[in-house]
Amino acid sequence: MRDRAATNNVAVRTLKVLYPNCVDIGCFSHTLDHVGEKFHTPVLEEFISAWISLFSHSPKSKAIWQEQTGKSMKSYSTTRWWSRWEVMDQLMVQFGDVDVFLQREDVGSPATVAKLRNILSDPTKKDFLRVELASTIDLGKPFVTATYKLEGDGPVVLHCYEIIEEVKAAIQVGYTPNVDADVRNICTTTTPPQRQAQLKVYSKRCIQPGIDYFHAQLQTSLHDSLIVFKAAGIFSPHKCELMQPVATGVDSLSVLPFLNQEDIMAGLKEELPTYMYIAKCLDVSSDVAVG
Repeated sequence: MRDRAATNNVAVRTLKVLYPNCVDIGCFSHTLDHVGEKFHTPVLEEFISAWISLFSHSPKSKAIWQEQTGKSMKSYSTTRWWSRWEVMDQLMVQFGDVDVFLQREDVGSPATVAKLRNILSDPTKKDFLRVELASTIDLGKPFVTATYKLEGDGPVVLHCYEIIEEVKAAIQVGYTPNVDADVRNICTTTTPPQRQAQLKVYSKRCIQPGIDYFHAQLQTSLHDSLIVFKAAGIFSPHKCELMQPVATGVDSLSVLPFLNQEDIMAGLKEELPTYMYIAKCLDVSSDVAVG
């Protein structure tokens, strides 16, 4: 398993000569990280770029923010997956502090502060900023959570398929508590009824390019790896107990080159009843043994 840097492509081609049965898996976390880049949030991008710049170049601004809010500013790194989302998440949670903070005369670069103030002083831009921010947090969260799970130690291969399926389910459910709350707060009793519906439609348009990208990758760059991960789930006793595979179900393991041999597949099928019995007796809290 690797990231898709060009040097790693060359390395894997070399390894496959020496180890033809190895399975080449590109980094899922990197692919999930790109989903957020595809969101169409023009006002948020303008604001968050200036916001990050303000704190990146001014330790004093960080100190003032912490003094005012009691919270240290989240760090941002271009090489740390989803750190931009974490900064935006903090911005949304503490959005009520932003205006007061930017009114202080001793905060950071005057030009950057002026840019941020101009966005917040424009009612239309401010509304779009809030909706774009809320939709990014709501629909970005499942991807961020999956990224951190997939970066973890241990036998991730046994859980990757379920993690990706959970992301797909989150998209399908479409739970957007922050969008719903912000739209309610933006729309007062005098706001035309259609305005609320328009803002909700806009919030969906913001994140749709990212979702389209994710589904496209499931059919292309992630497709073969997901088949491998789904098949590998049978090696988890807990999942085997849930799956209740029959002999033909073991055939899915043939996608793994080092198992795709007639004698090995026959042996796995012969052992299946014993394995299923042991899996049934295993405490669900037990760690999966890999060896």
